[in-house]
Amino acid sequence: MNNDELKRYPSTQTLVGFVTVARTLSFARAAEQLNLSASAISKQLSELESLLGCELFKRTTRQMTLTSEGEEYLTEVQESLRRIEDATLRLRAKRGFTGQLDVAVSPTFCNRWLIPRLASFYTANPEIRLNLQTSIGLPDLRLLRVDCAIAFCEASAVDGESEQVMPLKLWPVVSPVLLKKLRKQNWRSALCSHPLLDQLTLPHAWDEFLSLAGIDARTTRRGARYQLLALGHQAALVGLGSALLPDYLVADDIRRGALARLGDLELKTKADYRLIVPEHARNRGAFRAFREWLLANSVNELIAN
Repeated sequence: MNNDELKRYPSTQTLVGFVTVARTLSFARAAEQLNLSASAISKQLSELESLLGCELFKRTTRQMTLTSEGEEYLTEVQESLRRIEDATLRLRAKRGFTGQLDVAVSPTFCNRWLIPRLASFYTANPEIRLNLQTSIGLPDLRLLRVDCAIAFCEASAVDGESEQVMPLKLWPVVSPVLLKKLRKQNWRSALCSHPLLDQLTLPHAWDEFLSLAGIDARTTRRGARYQLLALGHQAALVGLGSALLPDYLVADDIRRGALARLGDLELKTKADYRLIVPEHARNRGAFRAFREWLLANSVNELIAN
């Protein structure tokens, strides 16, 4: 390829600069991440826009936004960079270099289930590095630039391939301190004596559980609402009310007496934790190893419970 032909293509460095600016919407933050000056980033983008013959960003004194052409170009460039990255990692893997996998995970599942078990994954796969980031709800894998995700969602909500990692079973729990303040009574009465702590990710869970338990919702009191399961869990631990939480999250607390389970009913949700993977990552060795380990451990968890 001669010099005239090279002039028709932007450099990889320029494309990475464009994607970083698009993600941060700031020359200063992009420059900091790329260890360049803001003026160098600005010059790269100006040259790129000149090459393309259109503006990629709308700039004002207060903000920067992508143009429609910029949004379209960003999608294509991110996919192209991802393909280059995948090709590089595959070839490095063949030559004995360490593989890596970028994974987005629901925050509470990541902190309370995944990370405590990762030592066994690294023991079995010392050549693989997992880069974890948390994501609430159904993630946009392209936007997050990850290879796969573990998300709490229904299978029908996923646009593409997914498989169940773990079903969600919810137990009503309360601090033993709150129970001590009550006279001896059955668990249904006890449930109606405390505020019911809500979760944004499970907005209808209490209504479904109360119906399952045959409890009139009008006899209960609703408490505060929390965005993350971990926040509702902490609120229950300090005695702010009763919470409806996953068994994997509260089982240890119940065993050591930090929380008390109310009754033996459990609510199985329609949504579950699912492993989501785009087509380009399915055959990567690092992903296959992670998937095999993840599903084996989740099955062992179900058997143990």
